[in-house]
Amino acid sequence: MTAGRFVLPALALLAGLAMFLPARAQDGAPTSLTDLPVRRSVCANRAGPAERIEDCTAAIKQGQPPDRLIEAYRDRAWAYEETTQLEKAIGDLSSAIALMEKQTPQPDFLWETLLDRANLLCRTEHCDRAIPDADRAVSIHAWPGAFDARGHLYLNLDQYERAIADFDQAIRLDPEWINSVVGRGVANYSLGRFDQALEDFDAAIAWNRERAGPTELFYRGLIRSSRGRYAEAIEDFTRTIEWWQNLYAEKIELPVRACPLAEAYYQRGMAKKTMGKDGGGDEDLASATSYRALCDERKLTNR
Repeated sequence: MTAGRFVLPALALLAGLAMFLPARAQDGAPTSLTDLPVRRSVCANRAGPAERIEDCTAAIKQGQPPDRLIEAYRDRAWAYEETTQLEKAIGDLSSAIALMEKQTPQPDFLWETLLDRANLLCRTEHCDRAIPDADRAVSIHAWPGAFDARGHLYLNLDQYERAIADFDQAIRLDPEWINSVVGRGVANYSLGRFDQALEDFDAAIAWNRERAGPTELFYRGLIRSSRGRYAEAIEDFTRTIEWWQNLYAEKIELPVRACPLAEAYYQRGMAKKTMGKDGGGDEDLASATSYRALCDERKLTNR
């Protein structure tokens, strides 16, 4: 590991598109399948995802009118997502979309379902296959979250200029769409435009100083460290570690959090050692090694 380019999987309005970090909701916008508005349901009345899968499966087998069948497939997809059965969730969303496309007029939540599927495709490492869904969603409903979602798909495909174009459009539509400000910062960082990236990260952190997210904090730490501002970088890396160790502990399992924790500990340790700070550097590097082992183990398991 070096202090150079490290790209945390990017934020995404409709669920973290891949990835370690769920997006932060803005103006009531959904951040995952389960955050989308609740509609009348044929099978989502029981609390547990396993029970909902059972109820939805029974409803689908019994046969339902098209609109109710769409609801059943969508509800079961939410439950599959909760239990990390992402391929099955994708299959159900595809069934729902196929039914919607046969309706005239098509349901007004088709664009949501397309973005749901795009999100899950990218989370299963098929971001390239997700772009057509995002294109259709943008054409149906050109709201900031749709451009933001497609921008993060491009970001994960290393198509940084296209990502920036979408983030710019989201910000034009809503200047406080902070997910896109952060995403644009990551894209600019990846292109070596560090001054522009720093402006975006500073803006995102200033917008919500007490709850600034780990992506903008981590990347700002990288830029500060590269410019010899080690004490400030250490502060940013420390806040990043606090996010992953504490604030996400109940939502995200440790093997997933291990990858960004490894990077944050490593960067903080190197900053401490470079500035000659007594104590802490070696401990951070040891923690980085431990978390890196967990991260690597998870990657091997998921192959």
